[in-house]
Parts: sequence; C-alpha cells; structure tokens
Amino acid sequence: MTTAKFRRYGNAFEVTVTGHAGFADDGEDIVCASCSILTYTLLQSLLEMEAEGALTSYHEGFDDGTENAVDGKFRVTGEAAAYAADKLDTVLGVISAGFALLQEEYPDCVQLDY
Repeated sequence: MTTAKFRRYGNAFEVTVTGHAGFADDGEDIVCASCSILTYTLLQSLLEMEAEGALTSYHEGFDDGTENAVDGKFRVTGEAAAYAADKLDTVLGVISAGFALLQEEYPDCVQLDY
C-alpha cells in the first residue's frame, strides 16, 4: 500500500509518500505510476517555489539520512514565505486531491493521511 501523509504547521509543511501500491506487477502497476506522477509533480512545484524564493526552507529526504526515491520512499519538508502561503495551499491541495481520488478508487492500494 502507498501511504501519502500531508502535514501543515502554519507555513511549514511535511509530505511523505511511502510504500508500493501493490495493484499489479512491477512495471505494470497503474496505481503506483499514478502515485509516482503525483509525487514528481509535487516535487517539481516545490522546486519551482524554492527557485522563486517562495520557500524560506526546503529539505528532501529523511532524518536518518535516507534519500528520496529509495525503495518507494519520498519525504519533503519546508516552510513557505508568508506571501507564498496561498500558493503552497494550492500546490498541496491539488496533489492531495489526486491522492484522495486514488484512495477512493483503489482503497486497498492507497491511503491518504492529512
């Protein structure tokens, strides 16, 4: 099962996506591919915000030093500048809505945790 966790503390945020959907064999799993594209879209959006200076802090990976994309694990944390809070809300809202749709359609494969 893929679990997507979205946390928000004021302008600070944390998103983790872990696990494998298990809908089909590797290379044929449409649910896993869907989770991956949502995660990569989130990553690209946050990288663009960081490049614009809209994030006051940004970090990829886990506290134990594990990097992203290692065996179905992804984590990103950071904080938005006050003027960019609405943009962060939009980015996180769109991506979490995608995971919510997947959870609704494939409840045995995707879990969303706010």
